[in-house]
Amino acid sequence: MEDLVLKTFEQAAERGDDITADIYRRYYQRCPKAEVLMGHVDPHMQGRMMEEVLNLLMTEPGELPDGYLAFETATHASYGVLLAMYPDLLHAVRETVRAAVGDDWNDACDRAWDQRTAALLAHIAAAAPSVP
Repeated sequence: MEDLVLKTFEQAAERGDDITADIYRRYYQRCPKAEVLMGHVDPHMQGRMMEEVLNLLMTEPGELPDGYLAFETATHASYGVLLAMYPDLLHAVRETVRAAVGDDWNDACDRAWDQRTAALLAHIAAAAPSVP
C-alpha cells in the first residue's frame, strides 16, 4: 500500500522550495510560546531540528528507533517545551505540505495524515517524561 504521507512530502518537494520557514511561521502563529523558546536557536539548528521532525513524520510509527523519542522529549522538556506544543508543530507541518501539494491533496491524504500524526503524538506522549 502506498504511503500517502510520504507521497505528499515528495509532491511538496517537487513543487517548491524548502518548506522549513513556512512551517515555522505557521507553528509560531499557532504557538507563540514556541517562538519565544526558539528565539536563541540559529537558522541552521532550526533546519536540523525540522529535518528530524520531517523524518519522524516520514517514518511509520512502529519503525521509530527505540529510546529516540524518550531522549528527545526529555531534552526538549528541559528547555521548556510542553507536550501540548507537539500537536501544533505537526499541524503546521501538515498545513504547509497541504498548501504545497495544492489540488492533488484529497480525503485520502487527510486520513493518512490524521493516522500518522495521531500515532506519532501517541508515541510522543508515551515517551515524554512525566510531569509532576
